[in-house]
Amino acid sequence: MASEIISIGLKLPWIENRIILKELVSGNFREFLSAIKRKTYFEEAMAFHTPYHFEGVFVSDDIDQTIRSVKDVYLSVFPVLSELPKGVFFEWERGESIRHFFEVLLGIGTPIIGDVKFLENVKEGYTQSLESELTGPVLNRLFQSGVKFYKSIVDDSSLFTEAVTIESAIVELGRHIFGNIRHIRLALVGDSAEGPLLYRYFRQLKFKTIQKRMLKPDALIPETNRNLPNETFDILVRLEQKPPAAAWKAHVSEQLKPRRGTPLLIIDLTDQAPEKIVDELLFCYNRDDLQAIIQKNFNDRQKEVPGLLKRLEKEVEEFISWQYSRERFEFSGIIGKSRKLQQVLEMIARVSTANTTVLIEGESGTGKELVAKAIHKNSPRAEKSFIVVNCAAISETLLESELFGYLKGAFTGAVSQKKGLFEEADQGTVFLDEIGEMSPATQAKILRVIQEGEVRRVGSTQTIQVDVRVIAATNKNLKELVEQHKFREDLYYRLKVFHIVVPPLRLRKGDVPELADYFLEKLSQGAGKRIVGITQEAMALLQNYPWPGNVRELENAIERAVIMTIGQHITPTDLPREIQFYEEPSAQNTSEWATLYEVEKQHILKTLEYYDWNLGKVTEVLGISRATLWRKLKEYGIQGKENK
Repeated sequence: MASEIISIGLKLPWIENRIILKELVSGNFREFLSAIKRKTYFEEAMAFHTPYHFEGVFVSDDIDQTIRSVKDVYLSVFPVLSELPKGVFFEWERGESIRHFFEVLLGIGTPIIGDVKFLENVKEGYTQSLESELTGPVLNRLFQSGVKFYKSIVDDSSLFTEAVTIESAIVELGRHIFGNIRHIRLALVGDSAEGPLLYRYFRQLKFKTIQKRMLKPDALIPETNRNLPNETFDILVRLEQKPPAAAWKAHVSEQLKPRRGTPLLIIDLTDQAPEKIVDELLFCYNRDDLQAIIQKNFNDRQKEVPGLLKRLEKEVEEFISWQYSRERFEFSGIIGKSRKLQQVLEMIARVSTANTTVLIEGESGTGKELVAKAIHKNSPRAEKSFIVVNCAAISETLLESELFGYLKGAFTGAVSQKKGLFEEADQGTVFLDEIGEMSPATQAKILRVIQEGEVRRVGSTQTIQVDVRVIAATNKNLKELVEQHKFREDLYYRLKVFHIVVPPLRLRKGDVPELADYFLEKLSQGAGKRIVGITQEAMALLQNYPWPGNVRELENAIERAVIMTIGQHITPTDLPREIQFYEEPSAQNTSEWATLYEVEKQHILKTLEYYDWNLGKVTEVLGISRATLWRKLKEYGIQGKENK
């Protein structure tokens, strides 16, 4: 059965002021994620909460089991849910789940449609899910697609430019009256439950001055320092627990005296009509006025929803098309769905848009150059040069002249002036492969390029400015080389600003089928043969082999098989002999051999017990997906810890 996306969350329309939701959010959200990881059967998961949502998104091939186990987690982590009416949960499946996720990002169906906090809240939940190693290729793609869709709406629509909350309505009025809010001085006068929320919101917007003040009969006194003199403000926000009426009226009059033609905006959030103060520079609004602004904006936004939903449908169709295609397991030429590789791909996605140096470590043949290309391809420098330099394949003298260039006559054979590769790659990326082979003298010059953006040609005293991103790779342990004084410590730490370790193929054998099929399609076309697949027996041999040469060795093995086969399928006899006859080293020395069925069952049981049924850790150690583990548990009749 194919894996599907499922959304499971809480329906809270009857709860006034979202009291229950606030209680859930104030609880340990990470505990909820941990419980999901321990007790739920799924391949991937992501959870988040917004002012109107609390839900999880899952990828699973057993929808019913996932729904049951997720509901159990909700009730165990948040017992208050058992006190709510029946039907507290909602469930979306497949395309409906994808559509719902996009709607959440836009706030569709809520009173504050289009508010940016929806994206911020979902991003926070996604980040925590990612850190908890719950997400994978499908949910990573879903989140990135959602963010891209959100940004396209922001660029094309007025949906996100109008006020939908009390605090944003105050800012909208301030901008309308004063223009640039960075010159506005604002005071919150009095106190209320929403006071801290308003204060935090206004601080983020960088008003010129923001103060919380308590008004006494004789003065407007700063809450934090009662000896400060009065100041002139542009906006006064009067909170629910209002200051004395006479003192408030007197102070407003005082605020109007020194204004010299500058308006004063008063926002009265009390439940009573404000004291009458007549002045042509005074603009007064109460909560009802703000609600009217919000309602008008809401009505305007609702008119845009049909158009948004049409665009959203297209996004859903594109995502579903991707989900069921081979492209699902590819990212900029990197193929695989294992959790270890997906973590690498997520790091690539995050660092690509930055301009920092990157150090890629991994064994030979793991695809370090592909990782570097993916970073460049997804960066703002993608249209500029990507230059690869194999530091191990070039002598020290030649490497320096290749990297930095030289002047005519700088050395024997320098018959003309030549630009170095750093100059050629200006505004692009230079990939220094096997940087551990570089001499200390050249290392010092590389450090200068990274720190100062300067190169000096061989034979020259003049420096040249370059704008180059440096990505380095090595199959050696650079930290050990630093300890042995074979690699500069300062360069090591400059390179390791962002560190990616590419896992060897033996630790992600679940990627072997996708990689083998990819190489088969590519190489059979090149050989002019029509080979449609790999037999189960041959694939089993490929997955059993430890691949000391990693992905490069796998590609070579498939290339040989394409040449050797005479049929439409790759068979065991087409594979290299070391793969055909490979035997797993074993310490067992007995004439009584258990069946493969029993060996696998016992191995899974021992791993489960060792890791106290932490399914996330078990799947990582076994190198299988959660869906595969769940099928094995059902096949072998292994019950969950809580049912034993």
